[in-house]
Amino acid sequence: MKTFRLFATLLVIALCAGFTSCSDDDDENPLVGVWSYTWGGGNKEIVTFKSDGKGTWESYDVYDDESNTESFSYTFDGSTKLVLDWGDDDPETYTVEISDNSLKLIEEGGHTETFTKQ
Repeated sequence: MKTFRLFATLLVIALCAGFTSCSDDDDENPLVGVWSYTWGGGNKEIVTFKSDGKGTWESYDVYDDESNTESFSYTFDGSTKLVLDWGDDDPETYTVEISDNSLKLIEEGGHTETFTKQ
């Protein structure tokens, strides 16, 4: 009887440990990756979101043959609100619509840019 009770106790502990280790707390951030947007005959914006809350925004102007890269930090609520902090200006807030390979950034004034995942 003592053996059965010991076995039952160990089984309950093992089952409890197994169930508590299976959580969805590690949801993947859908923004992480490289996104590009082409406009105006070949001008391009490339945005990279890293998993550590930092990123870069690269702008390429085909007419002037110039490029510019700026770094930012970001917060994303996991659903629809994205805030980019450039470190020197007021943060920019966007409404986000995201699918597997499409990222739509909608500025507070309504201007929209649609990026494609690379």
